[in-house]
Amino acid sequence: MTASLQCLSHTPVMNSVLLRPEMEKEVRTALLGVRNRAESFAPDLIVLFGPDHFNGVLYDMMPPYCIGARAQSMGDYGTAAGPLPVATQLAMRCVQSVLDDGVDVAVSHRLRVDHGFTQTLELLTGAIDRSLILPVFVNCIAKPMSPVRRVHALGTAIGRFLKRECPDKRILIVGSGGLSHDPPVPDLETASEPTRTNLRDGRRRTADEQRAHEARVVAAARAFAAGDGNGGGGIMPLNPEWDRRVLDWLCAGDFASLDALSDAEISSQGGSGAHEIRTWVGAFACFAAFGPYVAEVDYYRAIPDWIAGFAIAHGNHAAATVLGSPA
Repeated sequence: MTASLQCLSHTPVMNSVLLRPEMEKEVRTALLGVRNRAESFAPDLIVLFGPDHFNGVLYDMMPPYCIGARAQSMGDYGTAAGPLPVATQLAMRCVQSVLDDGVDVAVSHRLRVDHGFTQTLELLTGAIDRSLILPVFVNCIAKPMSPVRRVHALGTAIGRFLKRECPDKRILIVGSGGLSHDPPVPDLETASEPTRTNLRDGRRRTADEQRAHEARVVAAARAFAAGDGNGGGGIMPLNPEWDRRVLDWLCAGDFASLDALSDAEISSQGGSGAHEIRTWVGAFACFAAFGPYVAEVDYYRAIPDWIAGFAIAHGNHAAATVLGSPA
């Protein structure tokens, strides 16, 4: 069995808001490196820790985390729609193993995912159905959220299961999300009644309503970028210093510092979207369960046009010495 780690940011406006030519080339070159690395590794299974953005997992039943035994892409922001090739029986055994390990994970046979999963799959493999997948939803948006330390425990439990269950497989462990970004996110307690209804039952959004929703997000990104990313319109500035600190902790395997992060600190330092670092924590913890690792940041830039502290990192176990010890 061989495991590899790949984490990267996503942004819904990646294909709608073009960057300055030199920056666009820089980012696309970095993303091409992600694709090349994944293709060279040729995984038998992709374990993807991803969030949702009040598109597929809503307040009618909001688990802190959920393993998909079957999953369907809604196809938002130009990503492909349709079923994902989920390793259903492996997923069910994984759920039982994680529960036995003391982590109360949910299971879904109809997990509906959005660009938080599918954009990353397309960047990695060129499609949403090219590799067998174990999808792990992590709630990074709906209050209350699971403490970071429990996402660490979730990732560790999944990693232990995979190490035991898949001795002959090549497993690519992926975290999709983060880092600092503060897109306009509704709050159930303060939202208008129509918005509350949407947060509870937004899966029934019509095609026209979905297009209007996506147009509002693109407009918010353009307005934020026009102000040089310095805030405004209720959106916090990006925070490269905090992003770098979190990336340093992840690459060093400093889970104690990550576990100590509170929701208040994440929100105040990174914004509402920064809670997606939970997907990175889950992926790194899963990877650490296979043994000590070496990880590095391949790319980082604060990109106001995409409302994103945008990062790419990868890890391997070769030549690892003291870093990233499993929990």
